[in-house]
Amino acid sequence: GPPTLGGISSMSSRFPLEWKLALGTVALLLIWLPWATPWVIRLVAREGDFVIREAAAPVKLPGTTYAIDRVEVSPDTRLEMVRVVGWALPPEAWQQSDTPLTECDVAFKGERAWYRVPTVPVDRRDVRDILDVPGHQVCAGFQTRFSPVVLPPGIYRMALVIREGTNDLAMAWTDKVFVQSSSGFQERE
Repeated sequence: GPPTLGGISSMSSRFPLEWKLALGTVALLLIWLPWATPWVIRLVAREGDFVIREAAAPVKLPGTTYAIDRVEVSPDTRLEMVRVVGWALPPEAWQQSDTPLTECDVAFKGERAWYRVPTVPVDRRDVRDILDVPGHQVCAGFQTRFSPVVLPPGIYRMALVIREGTNDLAMAWTDKVFVQSSSGFQERE
């Protein structure tokens, strides 16, 4: 029989070293993985991808004219990526100013917190021409690509926040609502 120490079987005889190493590795991964997700996202992210971050709720702001052209969610739930494309205009008074360049954030309001992700401006001459927007510097279009895996499970309502630097100028709720769950980040119909 197996060697004993005072009648107690040795663990090394029941579990070979390979099993102990494998179990130890699995245990370490389970402990490390939740904290590692943001770093893994950075490793697989492409240039131009953004990190979604928790943010303060915007103060009461005037509305804005906008459209969401599309929201694409990749099928991989572990390293999932979301792409949002659309356009939004700053408030009319801001369009008339000498410095009408503004930026747009895509915001998600959860049950306990707000999250925001910046966007890249895209020239949308079609929008400016159709809506007869004054000022050649108004950049109406935007797009962003980010991973939602850092969002806690819950229901998220999507908004657009127009800002100049760190000053929020306008906000509009979109008709988009998303659910973050173990099945991934999905738009609620």
